[in-house]
Amino acid sequence: MVRNLFAKISIALTITAAATAAHADVDVTCVDSDCMHNGWVVTDQRTGQTVSNICTAADCNVHGWNSTLNNLRAEDTVCKPGGCFSEGWRAYTTQTGQISHEVSCLTSFGANDCLTNGWNTFVPNRGSYLTRCSQGDCRNIGWDINSRPTARCKAGGCFVTGWTVFN
Repeated sequence: MVRNLFAKISIALTITAAATAAHADVDVTCVDSDCMHNGWVVTDQRTGQTVSNICTAADCNVHGWNSTLNNLRAEDTVCKPGGCFSEGWRAYTTQTGQISHEVSCLTSFGANDCLTNGWNTFVPNRGSYLTRCSQGDCRNIGWDINSRPTARCKAGGCFVTGWTVFN
């Protein structure tokens, strides 16, 4: 059950599965209107379970974040040198220390930028998933996996108010 919920959490930002139907499965809300510095809360609309993602040292882009489920720290995400949304990140299962997924930001015109170009997510034993920003704007519009609409920003922007994930 925890593993399935963390798969959902990965979907919320790293989007590790393709969308299949157009109903909201996951709601993401930024903590104090600032996901990049305070973190975000992910709520599975079907089960009501929540996962809190809190920025390490108040900066998710530089340091990463920690994910907590039922008051237990379950996953630690660490930015690659250069920043999470410029270069990418690695997420580790807290209990085992094993990598759960790795994200690499896509390059366009010589610049890496996850929030403009998108990213590639590698999940051990599952493969890779390509995520592209909708209309080149993950900050305000959302992102798609394998050309299917997947996450859409709430009014105010994904990293200010939050986003909705469709599965």
